[in-house]
Parts: sequence; structure tokens; C-alpha cells
Amino acid sequence: MADSLFTKIVCGVDGTPASTEAVRRAVALAEDGSSLVLVSVVDEASAAAATSPGAGIVLPPPTVELEQGALDRAAADVRAAAPRLRVATKVLEGPILPTMLGELEDSNATLAAVGRHGHSRLAGRFLGSTMTALLHDAKCSVLAAGAVEEGVRFPSAIAVGYDGSEPAEAAARAAAEIARRTETPLEAVCARRGKEVPFDELQAKLTGVAPGVRLSIVDDDPVDALLGAGADLIVVGHRGLHGMKSLGSVSERVAHKSNASVLVVR
Repeated sequence: MADSLFTKIVCGVDGTPASTEAVRRAVALAEDGSSLVLVSVVDEASAAAATSPGAGIVLPPPTVELEQGALDRAAADVRAAAPRLRVATKVLEGPILPTMLGELEDSNATLAAVGRHGHSRLAGRFLGSTMTALLHDAKCSVLAAGAVEEGVRFPSAIAVGYDGSEPAEAAARAAAEIARRTETPLEAVCARRGKEVPFDELQAKLTGVAPGVRLSIVDDDPVDALLGAGADLIVVGHRGLHGMKSLGSVSERVAHKSNASVLVVR
């Protein structure tokens, strides 16, 4: 449900610009009173292997103290920008993906926020392939954060993939709630790829979950249709039917190809 997306947000922080963007996007989408937990994972074994002689990588050794300092600075920035939020920090030790997934489950997270790219340290790196794994394996919604120029409003335009399926309806509810809270224009997009779709039926179902939102039928690939919407926030369900079929893979492709932030709703 859309109302539950923002109550407990867990955001991966690793000191890269991408994770800084993830924190900013999470703050922008959070509702008043939401809990935002900034998490860094120290994976000493992986870092030691990467920085071993012959690996060709020179990085500062990961430590809990190093990560806690970065988290404290990020938390101070959030508290200054959004005092309405409850902010906490955690440094966890272990393999990155299972540790992050375990934290999401243990904290009953309703939204995980991560950056899309980054490589400054291995100490808490949630990015790249780990983002893909979270899109597949996280039980909560996942926000893959895109960059926004300093001082530019986010979100400024929202696009949601819609095909009438239950996952697409969940995505539409979430997108409509975000649009309402942030006073942002919302467009629903259905990619038909040469197939006929029951527009009136789909529009009626969409109106039931997102009143006032108009459905656009685009004769294109789902990924290209969503990327072409010109939104800086793209919302998709984790599965879908019709023109948006295999939306799990679509969401992954959109998250990797788009410069926008991508919210995959569960």
C-alpha cells in the first residue's frame, strides 16, 4: 500500500556521490514522522581480497569507525534539512547483500533506498550489482536513486507503468500518493508493442486506484516507453502483464538505463 512505503526507510550509505543522492531522494519521498535508517556494511573479507597485493586497488581499510563517521555526517545533513524525520544510523558487519537483506527484514522496512553506481570504497558498497540483487530479492519496495542537480525540485514529474495487473495497481497507488504529497504531475504509461489493449477498461481500473490520472498508450517497448516519459521518478510494480509483462526484468532494465530515480513497488 502506498501509505506504508514511507514509514520505515532503510538507505544504504557508502560514501559515494550515488549514495548521497539516495539519501536525498529518500528524504524527498518520506512523509512526516517517517523513520529513516542510514546503514553502512563493513565487509572486511571482500575489501581485503580486493586490496591484496596484485589486485591493483588501493583503498583505506574498512572499519566500523570510518563508516560510523560517514553515517554521522549524513545523518546531521538529514536532520538539518528534514527535522520532521526520525533518523538513526547503523554500521553492520558481514557480506553486503545478505547483511542488507537481513536488516531490511529485521527492521520491517517498507522501502529500501540505494544509489545506482559507485566505487569509492568497498567498506559499505551497496551499488551496482547489489542494487540489481535488491531489486530481485528485497521483500519491500526499492528505490534506485538517480542524480538531480543541486537546487532542482524532486520529483518534478512522475511516470508509472500501468497494465491493469495487481502489481501495476500497487505501483499506481504509490505513484498517486507521491504525486499528491509532493504536488507533482503524474502520467500512467502502458506499452502495447503492437498489440491491442482495452483502453476504456484499463482507464476505468486506473481511475479506481489513482483518480484523475490519465492513461497513455504507447506503441513501444516498456522500457523505452517509460524512459521516454520525461519523468525524474519512474514507478513500476515488481511484475506485470500485457504490454508491461515480465515487469521484474523491465524494472531492472529501467533502473540500470535511466538517469531518473526508479521506484519498484512491492
